[in-house]
Amino acid sequence: MYNDFFKTFGSLNKMSEEHKTLLMSHSAVKKLTKGQMMVGDYTRCEGIPFVLSGSIRLFRISEHGKDLTLYKVRAGEICVLAAICAYANLEYDFTAEGLEDSTLNVLSAESFNHLVQKSPEFREFVFSSLADKLIMSLKTIEFLKFPSIEEKIKNYLSSSADKNMTVRTTHEAIARDIGSSREVVSRKLKELEESGSLVLSRGKIKILKKN
Repeated sequence: MYNDFFKTFGSLNKMSEEHKTLLMSHSAVKKLTKGQMMVGDYTRCEGIPFVLSGSIRLFRISEHGKDLTLYKVRAGEICVLAAICAYANLEYDFTAEGLEDSTLNVLSAESFNHLVQKSPEFREFVFSSLADKLIMSLKTIEFLKFPSIEEKIKNYLSSSADKNMTVRTTHEAIARDIGSSREVVSRKLKELEESGSLVLSRGKIKILKKN
């Protein structure tokens, strides 16, 4: 596990052996299956998840029962909301869901705070992670301003596409991430396909025309 962790989190391999040992000795491995939830219960965060494999998403549920994805955490990343809650002693008020079978290395809050203070390499990694997710959150806020479902879908696909302009996802996942229903998303995607903007296939969307 030691070698696997520092292979996945390559930048942390620069830490001193003392700090590496502290990190690993105060961590616990947690498995999260696809679809499994980790629910915040308004208590102080006791651990910060480092994703070793798989991916999870962080979301909030509105008073109307709909959930909105805040961001996703993939292998080699940490849950920055948990980090903020632990560092500032704030309440843990969000839910995580396994997007696939995932393995997490959960570092205790006390050890996390100690490493932020004592290890320059660890601190740099944490602040870099915070900056990345802050930018992503700002994009999400900006994204929510788009007035039409078509604009939301187009921008979602554009920001999620790989270098081949392909998005590997489902209609249900898109609906969940943009706060809509699967039926509305499926209907609009079909219209976009008929207009020649994209090609739909099982679990995959190929973009033919950029916004």
